[in-house]
Amino acid sequence: MKSEEIFLDSIFGGIRIDDKMEVIHESGCPFEGLYAAGIGVSGFIGSHGLGALDGTAYASSVYSGYVAGRQAAAYCKTNA
Repeated sequence: MKSEEIFLDSIFGGIRIDDKMEVIHESGCPFEGLYAAGIGVSGFIGSHGLGALDGTAYASSVYSGYVAGRQAAAYCKTNA
């Protein structure tokens, strides 16, 4: 039996975040201590991620990961 490979090429929309990469609940409030980053988030590159195809999203993915990591570390430091 031959295995099949499945891959995801692009994501548009997805998890809503704010400028601190905090995940936003559908009520509009952030989830405390929950952060997200990369091309799968919505709100950082635009409401639908338009313009974020393939390699063009690399810089925003790296930057949003950096911001999310710093925010998560700061959250853990103050809530330990």
